[in-house]
Amino acid sequence: MSDPEVEDRPSPPVRRPPAARARRADAPPPRREQERTKRTKRAILGSALPEFARHGFEGASTRRIAEAAGITPALIGHHFGDKEALWKAVAADAFARFLERLAGRHAGLEGVDDWNFLRLMLREYLLFFSEEPDFVRFVFHANQGDSDRLDWLVDNYMAPSGTRYMALLGRAQAAGWIVDGDLYSLRYLFWGAAGWMFACDRAFRRIAGRDPLDPEFLEEHVDLVLRLFLRPVVNPAAPREEAEPAAPPAPAWPGQIAAGR
Repeated sequence: MSDPEVEDRPSPPVRRPPAARARRADAPPPRREQERTKRTKRAILGSALPEFARHGFEGASTRRIAEAAGITPALIGHHFGDKEALWKAVAADAFARFLERLAGRHAGLEGVDDWNFLRLMLREYLLFFSEEPDFVRFVFHANQGDSDRLDWLVDNYMAPSGTRYMALLGRAQAAGWIVDGDLYSLRYLFWGAAGWMFACDRAFRRIAGRDPLDPEFLEEHVDLVLRLFLRPVVNPAAPREEAEPAAPPAPAWPGQIAAGR
């Protein structure tokens, strides 16, 4: 039988070395530390994208990135390792934002007829590039640099991100909704129309005397690009060469391309 006085007796306190007690007292709560780490990483990525976009990999400076992010250069190495690893992290982050933007628009178009689905998705491409011109500049510089780095970018992001929408363009072309031609040529023509004016915004302002980001001009540009690539909805019962444009575009051929969305 146990002695109740022994059971009620409090356990002696665990004595830690003074240094361990100090570290425990000074350490921020884990959640606060995680939030601070996320903020630091976001600041680094946000500063690194324009640096790589403007100067390319070779010309980019981690010192300038650190200054723009308001941190010490050592923190870049702590969070991302070397310059190559930082470049890859920037690429992953940029393409993640691009795909999240398209996925969000895609989800918001549930129930929209196929022709307008295509039109609104292409419009979203245009708007994204107008808001993120450094994305276009980053890809352009990657194409000029080290072939191994470009291979990595193509294999991991550029080719996979385009596969789904190339299939969508193929079905739309078969339906007669976009202009005829090689789909890869059309893809790069659209990328050029969607992004190059914004990537070269300073030259455009000097030549055209207009701001490409002016809301009224931006709407004009988006409308023009879509009219260049998209055909008006046609009567699906008529042969293509005899078909007359129908306006306004009404829900037509439901499900013809939606199955592959």
